[in-house]
Amino acid sequence: LKPGEVGIGRMISDATALDLDGKPHRLGEAMGAKGLVIVMTSATCPLSKRYLHGVAKEQEKLAAQGFGPLLVNPFASESADEIKPQLAEHGITATYLLDKEKSVSATLSAQSTTEVFLIDPKRTLIYRGALDDQFGINYILEAPRHRYLDDAIAALLAGEKPAIEATAAPG
Repeated sequence: LKPGEVGIGRMISDATALDLDGKPHRLGEAMGAKGLVIVMTSATCPLSKRYLHGVAKEQEKLAAQGFGPLLVNPFASESADEIKPQLAEHGITATYLLDKEKSVSATLSAQSTTEVFLIDPKRTLIYRGALDDQFGINYILEAPRHRYLDDAIAALLAGEKPAIEATAAPG
C-alpha cells in the first residue's frame, strides 16, 4: 500500500471516547511531548490478546520517549469488566478507551484490532501498521524479527519518514 492510501500524512481530528470508568478522553489529552501512539485492541480477538505482553513493555518505553500511549477498543460488545482483568494481568496502565460509538476508530479509519498509529504533536498521522511481526494470522514467532513501531518512532525522532514497508498491518 502507498502511505497516502492509508492516511499517512493526514491530520487526525481530536475525537473523544470513554475510558473504562466512563470518563471521556480526547485524543489531544493523551498526546505526549513527542506525539501519540494509539494501539487498537480487543478483549476477545486472539491476535490482539497475544500482543498484550508487547504492549505492556511498550507503554513504559513510549512514555519515557515522550509519547502518550493510548489503547482503543472499538467493540460495543466488550465490557470494562471483561477488559480490566486482562490489563491487570499484563500490568498495562496506559489509558484504555472503550470506543463504543466508534468516534476514535472512525477518525483513524481503523480496520484491525492489531493496528498501531503514530501521530506527531501536530496531529499528523506518521505511521499506521503493526507493532512488530511476532504474531499474525496462522503464525507465531518466538520473538519479533522486525519492530515496525520502534523503527517509525526512531525515524520520527530523527526527523525522517518511516520506511514505507512498515505501513502494512498483520492479518
